[in-house]
Amino acid sequence: MAAQSDLVSVIIPVFNGERFLAETIESVLDQSYKPIEIIVVDDGSNDRTAQIARSYDGISYFKQTHQGVAAARNCGLSKAHGKYLSFVDADDLWHKDKIKRQISNIWQNNSFEGLVCRFENFFEPNVELPGWLNKEYFVGRKFKDMPSLCTLLIRVDDFMKVGKFNTNLETGEDIDWFARAKDKGMTIKLMHETLVYRRLHDLNLSYKAHDDRKDLLKIFKASLDRKRFRKG
Repeated sequence: MAAQSDLVSVIIPVFNGERFLAETIESVLDQSYKPIEIIVVDDGSNDRTAQIARSYDGISYFKQTHQGVAAARNCGLSKAHGKYLSFVDADDLWHKDKIKRQISNIWQNNSFEGLVCRFENFFEPNVELPGWLNKEYFVGRKFKDMPSLCTLLIRVDDFMKVGKFNTNLETGEDIDWFARAKDKGMTIKLMHETLVYRRLHDLNLSYKAHDDRKDLLKIFKASLDRKRFRKG
């Protein structure tokens, strides 16, 4: 059973995130639930990311050579002291009651290991959108079929039963983690409240255009192999 003094570790991986990092940090600092530990892992930025992160009292800041978001999140995991764990990307925002509402659900029900909520995409103003983008599909849509890592709250012990993020994947390391959790029979409950706001902008939209089909195929094949191994 959770207690109201349980520490929640929030891991923020960032690479050249000076444009939005402060706003993201403040949305975590403004959480109505306390105590929260904020861990910023700088994945080799060469902009003002370090200066911004270090300007906030009480935030743990770590810098590594550029190794990718999976390695940055794993670094944050190794530094976390909380009983519970959550992640947020350095350009996204949280509702001020995100942690409070999620942890209240966990206090009331121990039949699941993790908890995700709905999220909503929004476009950064005055950003030129790529031609391939269907704006009507992205904006305002509350996704439910594929959970987003930045909506997750989970006990650290349960997270580590699945294991750290796969650093061999260039993209989709979060999808891979959820697939491994599902294959282990872990229960991740969906809250129907929208408590996370994902910012779409020129940099991450370019990233989404990256051809990541090979990594997705690796993830799905690994899941099939795990299921075949159990049956065998």
